[in-house]
Amino acid sequence: MSKPNRPTLIYPNGNDKILSRIIDISWQEAIPASTDGLPIWYEIVYAEYYDGLDEPNWNTIAVVPQGTKIFQWKIGNYFNNKEIRVGIRAVNSRGERSDYSISASNILLKRSNPSTPSVVNPVPGGRYGGSIDILLDESSIEKTSSQRSRYYIYFSSNKLNIPLSPVIQGVPIGAGPLTWDTSLLKPSDDYVLTVWLADDSGNKSIETNIENINIVNEGFFLIDTKPPSGYIQVNGGDDFTKTRDVSVNLFAYDETSGLQSMQFIENDISKSPESYINFKYYKISEEEGSKVIKVLFQDYGYNRTNQVEKSFRTIFDLSNSDIADISLDGETLWVGCNADDASYLYRIDDGSALVGSVSESINALGILNSIVYISCKTEDGTALIYRYNGYTIEECISLTDIASEIKTMDSYKGSLYMGSVGGNIYKYDESSVTLLSSFGSSIHKVYSDSSLLYILFNNKSSIVIYDGSNFSEVQI
Repeated sequence: MSKPNRPTLIYPNGNDKILSRIIDISWQEAIPASTDGLPIWYEIVYAEYYDGLDEPNWNTIAVVPQGTKIFQWKIGNYFNNKEIRVGIRAVNSRGERSDYSISASNILLKRSNPSTPSVVNPVPGGRYGGSIDILLDESSIEKTSSQRSRYYIYFSSNKLNIPLSPVIQGVPIGAGPLTWDTSLLKPSDDYVLTVWLADDSGNKSIETNIENINIVNEGFFLIDTKPPSGYIQVNGGDDFTKTRDVSVNLFAYDETSGLQSMQFIENDISKSPESYINFKYYKISEEEGSKVIKVLFQDYGYNRTNQVEKSFRTIFDLSNSDIADISLDGETLWVGCNADDASYLYRIDDGSALVGSVSESINALGILNSIVYISCKTEDGTALIYRYNGYTIEECISLTDIASEIKTMDSYKGSLYMGSVGGNIYKYDESSVTLLSSFGSSIHKVYSDSSLLYILFNNKSSIVIYDGSNFSEVQI
């Protein structure tokens, strides 16, 4: 008697990591399958703890007829992190068996990780009180292997230095809405809710993070006695306009309760309060001359600013293309104009007077202690600043820093602050220049309302506020 010829196992053949719940076991039949013509069939088996020395404890997967070359083994969730070997052999009608064809090395059967949870509530940036209903969308999890997993829900806050802390753990799927008691949490607008699924074998889903949850509950109240700060910008930073319709950008912030409302004042007559917005179109009177826009800002603690003012000038006898910059010093208006042959500095008070010229194009004017400073465009992009001392225009500042060309200037607390095209802020105290900070974004405007210094950037939705000691970035 002779044994049936042994088939050859093709897949799985070892060193496989299988996450699916179905394995396609395939093999090649011997030719001929039987030397004596007896009918045969195939026994497909698996074994754990295969060492190659002792006879393994083979477990039957299936018995299939001759002519079959593939079998789908549905392994379900029985195996997890199991290393096995698969084998196949032929058996004939006399009970004679061939040798096993066995996978060359171990096969790792591993459950797939649970699905990523979907959170319906809370929502990013939402504002909540003493409790939050946590709503989970489980439609994609039902009738899948993830249904046997459990929820793990945590929270954290960077501003309050709260590390990842549990809300609730080990909640089965289908448990229904969950309530997060936030009544004892301190108010903050940067809470993060972190949710994941994990099964009994420790397999963990991808985390879902709901960020910037704002919790202001009845268990705490905010003491807000400090008024907001604000700044007004006309026509994107201009100090003059040729039209009655101007665009007003309003920059205001309140570190405690937030901005609630604003009120415009015209000719000492207060207009009706309105909700705070950061952009508004405004129509000014037709007379040429100096104009002042006044605004009050109020926070939710009902603290109001003093009048926030922006002075500028209507000029109808010069084209906008002539004017590089304008600065007001009391009742005196200083105007820098660029022309084809040179750039000129004018003084306008009771009359108009040309006081001097420079050969470079003017970028900006600044005034410190009634001295006019003139920043100019340079070919190499470095800083060049002149000053008018009352008699003549003379060079006073020259820097070699790359991209230090000054685009904007304003005085604050007895010094001149200068913003460069490369994003640097310089301080000039009439004797020396100091680099205060580098922001990496081109500076559009530097402006002071006496109490604070505001720094605006090109193509950036935030401003930086300087109090004389520290810089703070505020989103707008």
